[in-house]
Amino acid sequence: MCCNEANWLGFMGVLMDVNMSIAHAIYTLELGRVITVQRLKKRRQ
Repeated sequence: MCCNEANWLGFMGVLMDVNMSIAHAIYTLELGRVITVQRLKKRRQ
């Protein structure tokens, strides 16, 4: 049971790391898109 629990916790930790990486990548892309849109709007004015 101990070994299985350790493996499960490690697996959950990896999943959390992957989720955080994906969330960070999406956040970075969204931020870049927003900044680009704002720059384009400023040029048009």
